[in-house]
Amino acid sequence: MNYVPVAVVTGATRGIGRAIASLLSRKGLACVLIGSSAESVRRVRVGEQLHFTHPFQKHRALAIDLARWPEWTGESRFWGVDFSGGETAGAVAGEAREGSFRLFPGPREQLWETPGAHYFVSLLVNCAGVSQHSLSVRTGPAQIQRIMNLNFASCVSLSNLAAKQMLHTVRQRVPPQHCVAPYVSPCIVNISSVLGAPQMAIPGTTVYAASKAALSQYTRVLTQEVTSWGVRAACLEPGLVSGTDMTNELGADAQRQLVDGLIGLPTQTPEDVAAAVWQVYAGENAREDMQ
Repeated sequence: MNYVPVAVVTGATRGIGRAIASLLSRKGLACVLIGSSAESVRRVRVGEQLHFTHPFQKHRALAIDLARWPEWTGESRFWGVDFSGGETAGAVAGEAREGSFRLFPGPREQLWETPGAHYFVSLLVNCAGVSQHSLSVRTGPAQIQRIMNLNFASCVSLSNLAAKQMLHTVRQRVPPQHCVAPYVSPCIVNISSVLGAPQMAIPGTTVYAASKAALSQYTRVLTQEVTSWGVRAACLEPGLVSGTDMTNELGADAQRQLVDGLIGLPTQTPEDVAAAVWQVYAGENAREDMQ
């Protein structure tokens, strides 16, 4: 039996999430990508943000509007596309099948039924988010709710769902020698922001900053709750990340103040953040070439 680790990545159809999904798929993980709409999911391409390195590797892209919290948590299946790379490693052409799929497997189920393969949830990366470019007094209730639902509440629900799957993974006692990728303990990685740090106070980012501060603190406490289960949790707080929609959507004044506030810190790329996620997840194995 070949044991295949599965990574779930939100916000995976663009920006930082796209870079993370691309790297993880190159490292041999089966990936479940979450995009906000069917349109964004249909833009997912094998050979761009998804890759195949072994014949047991599968991928899935699901359309889930995480801003619709808590409504989406009551749904068991979501529209999406399943990707299969064929029988050879590195394949860029294979089957792409549309349908209704689970985000996480049900009891005694697998995400994919592949002879000779067993898939286990090993990594969750909460990367989806929405920015803010208005003063607090000009931020309406609908916008406040959207920011908090997407940047915080949905991250909590996904972490809870993933932690239950990961506890099952730990109890399974996956044999490392039969893993298609080096086995590491399951991990939840939440992408927060330096704007959530107490010393950062950039006008026009009040609710966004609060949502990221909440996510950072939530992750710190979650770590204490799940460590004894053999599950890890970590939070990354990148600063200015070039070329992302969240940076581009900030107003000119907010961008200028953000740059001024981050003087001395290097500008990062989505690929830099993806590499940091891999370092957190893989640890000592991060230096190994798995391609």
